[in-house]
This record gives sequence, C-alpha cells and structure tokens, in this order.
Amino acid sequence: MIIKILFISLILISILELIFIGLNKQKNRYMTKPLLMPLIMALYMLYSHSINYAILGALFFCFLGDVFLLISKGNDNFFKLGLVSFLKGHVLYIYALMPPIAPISLWCISYIVPYIILFMILYDKLRSNFGAMKIPVVAYLVVILFMSFTSLIRMSYVGVGYQFWFPFIGSIVFIVSDFILAYSMFVRRIKDDGLWVMFTYIVAQIFIVGGFC
Repeated sequence: MIIKILFISLILISILELIFIGLNKQKNRYMTKPLLMPLIMALYMLYSHSINYAILGALFFCFLGDVFLLISKGNDNFFKLGLVSFLKGHVLYIYALMPPIAPISLWCISYIVPYIILFMILYDKLRSNFGAMKIPVVAYLVVILFMSFTSLIRMSYVGVGYQFWFPFIGSIVFIVSDFILAYSMFVRRIKDDGLWVMFTYIVAQIFIVGGFC
C-alpha cells in the first residue's frame, strides 16, 4: 500500500513539475521539484532487496543539486553549488556501478573508445561559449560520460538483464538531459528545453535506480 502511494505520488509530482515548467510557474516548482528525489529514494529503499548506500548518497546529492539550481535565479554561486552536487552524485553512481575489483577484459575496456569520441563531439558543440565555466563543465562532462561507461561494463558481472539495461539506458538519457541543458545555456536556446531537461532527468534517475532494485 505504501509503495503504491509513493509511486502514484511520484507520477503526480512529476506531471505537476512538467506542467509548472510549461506554464512558467517557477514559484510553484518549489512545491514539486524538491520532492522528486526523496520520493525515488523512498521507493528504492522499499523495493530494494539490498540497499546500496552509494545510490542513496547519489540521490541525496542530486536532491541538493535540484534545490541549488531551483534557487539560483542567475546566481552563479548557487549554479556552481548545483553543478558540484550533481558531480558528487555521479561519482557515487560510478562507485555503485563499478564492477568488483577483478580483471576486466580488454573487450570491456575498449568500450571507452565510443565515449572518448562522444566527449569530443559534445565538447566541440559546446566549447565556444564556456567562458569561465569551462573547467567545471568539462569536468562534469568527463564524469557523467565515465558514469555511463561504468554502467556499460557492468554487463560483465550482472549479465544482460534489467540490472544492466536499466542503469545503462538511464545513463544515456542523463547525458541527453545534461546536453540539452548545456546547449541551451552555452550555445542556443532549444525550444521547450526546460520540459525536455526535466522529463529526461526524471526518466534517467528512475532507470538508474531501478537497476538496483
């Protein structure tokens, strides 16, 4: 019963968050956005057979990132705090996704090549307008791509079931979400970017966490 209530609450809060973005009701988002990660955390703790505290830590830092970005309103300090919070969240996701200490095949290591190519493509698309944010944004880009890489090589020890596919798909969607945000900030505004960023962000978090249930 509690799980159903939390799941329905997550759906409703997510829908309201997207509606508020679409209607440009920024103040109303103070009632919705900060609830998203706590609801996912609660569902994870109830669904999971074995709680991974790195996942909880990642969600907590993403919650902080949500709050900092929500109150930033053009304030660079709050934006940077949000960026650092998400960075810490991705580092904890990396820790949770990383295979146990054991020999990793060269085949798995070779999977990093597409991510290097992807980094070069994304960097080339964004670099002209980084300004003073160049170092933190590049660091964030490296970390989120490495997070996705660890979700891919996770296949080597969990197989090709949902425990692999959910986090991997989630990591790719997370990259899409952050690229939309960065492109709109540093290059050119994408139509309805706020809606797309938040929708893909919610989907990414649910998929990544779902792979640990």
